[in-house]
Amino acid sequence: MKSKNFTQSIIIQVLLISVTCFVLNWSFFQPHLVLAPYTFATILVIQVVSMIQFIRRSNRKLTLFMEWIKNTGLTERFPEVGPNGSHRQLHKTFNEIAGIIARSRADKESQQFYFDRALESTGTSIISFDSDGKIDIFNTAAQALLKCKSIKTTAAFEQKFPELAAFLFSLKSNE
Repeated sequence: MKSKNFTQSIIIQVLLISVTCFVLNWSFFQPHLVLAPYTFATILVIQVVSMIQFIRRSNRKLTLFMEWIKNTGLTERFPEVGPNGSHRQLHKTFNEIAGIIARSRADKESQQFYFDRALESTGTSIISFDSDGKIDIFNTAAQALLKCKSIKTTAAFEQKFPELAAFLFSLKSNE
């Protein structure tokens, strides 16, 4: 991300606010400028509110991007056109990062699909379960050997095959 544009925008806004403060202060000591202090005070408030909105907009976009990553909704894109150069660059960078993450996830899903197909096509019976009692892998060869379609939990497996379950549960990891 080019923070240079963002930094320049903030610096310009702070300088304008400083100049407005200086002119506002000067106008207080000019008796012939009756409405000037009110005008400059209004301009100052507008500038401060504008800068706060600018920073909030950037923060909202960053938060939205992080939410997209968290919720895997990387199909959305930020618009890369608009009047604000720093936000345009921010959007471009967000879109590039989202593309990299989406490609990485697609690669991972492709590898998982390949792994699943390899497990299903092997002639060796494979049963894998986790510590929470969920059966992760119960391939076709295991289903054919045990003459059982599908079992989702170790409790169901233990109920259907008590002796085999006792043996499998006694094994240590990777045995």
